[in-house]
Amino acid sequence: MLSFQLAKNGDLPQIESIIQEAYEPISDILSRPPGALDKTAEKIFQAFSNNQLYTLYNEKHGLVGTFSLALTESETVKMFHFAIKPQFQEQGAGSWVVKEVIKMIKQQMPNVSGIELEIYSKIPSHLNFYNKFGFIQIGRKEIRGEKILILKKQL
Repeated sequence: MLSFQLAKNGDLPQIESIIQEAYEPISDILSRPPGALDKTAEKIFQAFSNNQLYTLYNEKHGLVGTFSLALTESETVKMFHFAIKPQFQEQGAGSWVVKEVIKMIKQQMPNVSGIELEIYSKIPSHLNFYNKFGFIQIGRKEIRGEKILILKKQL
């Protein structure tokens, strides 16, 4: 059984570890380390301080994932730093999170027009994953030499 909730202060070291574990494998694919691995503790604390940081719990194994949500000025929710421990990937946890976040936003934030996120273009499996939930590419950008795809799901 999975659940998610706002992160607690005591979760921060474990969240940093989960992000490190989850993003480390894609470092070999990219021409530079992923942005999530740059000043991770600082970014986590900022998201935590702004009540944007969530934890994903498995009732048997405890904290197994994390993500952040932020409301933008354009009434869109931005999802970032989505990470699940590698041993829990490919088991439906990521799909569960995306479905539950969509449901939560629709129920609690009816004025929100959509959800946006960014992925690296060099990892087509991420694009395939989000396409399953109706995310479409709405833009591209480049950050420190890496091509980034901007995806959005209309609500």
